Amino acid sequence: MCDSLADTLSDYIIRRKHEIEQENKTMSIWTSPILVLSYFGMYTFYEVQSAFLYFYNHSRLSLGIIVSTVLSLVLYTFEGPHQAAVQLIEQQIAWYGYWLLLGVASAIGLGTGLHTFLLFLGPYIAEVTIAAYACNTTDSLTRNLTSYRLECVSPVGLEGVDNLSLWSIYRQICWESFAWGAGTAMGELPPYFIARAVALSGGKSEELSGFESGLNKKPKDRDLKETVSYYLYDGIQRLGFFGILLFASIPNPLFDLAGITCGHFLVPFATFFGATFVGKACVKASMQSMIVILAFSSDSLSIFLTIIERNVPYLHTVVKDLIHDQADKFGKGQGQTNPESEEQINMLGIAWNAFLSLMIFYFIISSIESLGLAYMKRQHKEEMKRLELERDQD
Repeated sequence: MCDSLADTLSDYIIRRKHEIEQENKTMSIWTSPILVLSYFGMYTFYEVQSAFLYFYNHSRLSLGIIVSTVLSLVLYTFEGPHQAAVQLIEQQIAWYGYWLLLGVASAIGLGTGLHTFLLFLGPYIAEVTIAAYACNTTDSLTRNLTSYRLECVSPVGLEGVDNLSLWSIYRQICWESFAWGAGTAMGELPPYFIARAVALSGGKSEELSGFESGLNKKPKDRDLKETVSYYLYDGIQRLGFFGILLFASIPNPLFDLAGITCGHFLVPFATFFGATFVGKACVKASMQSMIVILAFSSDSLSIFLTIIERNVPYLHTVVKDLIHDQADKFGKGQGQTNPESEEQINMLGIAWNAFLSLMIFYFIISSIESLGLAYMKRQHKEEMKRLELERDQD
């Protein structure tokens, strides 16, 4: 009787494993949205419950957060002489938070991130550099009370040019650069946490499966992406913290794979994020900022105009006038725009916001699917353990 029951249970376990394998292959948020969303809801409830238990077990930390929040609300709400400092802090949080979010947008989305350095931070650094040379000094650069951007209010004589240097201009934008770099480091966390959750559930993400298939190929059969991925994986395996730091410090569109690899192999969070933060916020962002300052310095622009005059003389006047017009606008911190150009800027802004919204939506959907399926696999794994335990007991 017991043997018959054990055989029946073994047959059921085999059938159930086959069903689970087929379900894992076909399940996605597009084929079974309600089921995937329900698993994601259970995953969220589990994580929120774990967070509450953590704060409950660390009462001092919880009390400190509550007291700090209440004091901040009191200072922010009640009028008094402290409001000037509160408004300054609020303005700085909004300004540097803006660059932080742009950094996150640049890194987030498993390779679909938008390079906001080229679109936002780079032009701003160029603006500050040109404004500094228009002012002949960085001492005259002041914050606009509304936009908080650096502007040249009162240009000085040519004697101030001697004080201009790469370092003096970099000091004016170093915190914007640091905030953007910190955002890019934070944007690398979702691939890490998703891969970690999938690994803990006993599965593999699609990105990691494709990554491993490339590693298993012979060197001559790998394409450029697979070759770079191999060296990235090998460097992280050999050097650990310093390998992650190295790849985070250089322009590397495949760094998402580093987060996926570290998450899958359960590299400690402090090791991964510490190396990524130092590499991106302190090294990479600073190097990129220095390059932009060098490119838009007065000497570099003079060399650039000389090259154009020598090789393409009919464009020299046009480019020179364009640079001088932009320098004049940046130096004064303002520029008059005609209605047509303003309308074009508005249309470009609408198109940009729509594109950015689509990218964020894609990332959110991908994250919900990955986390929901990871929780589903975890449940299936626990189900199999329970059934095998019942069979062994019988």
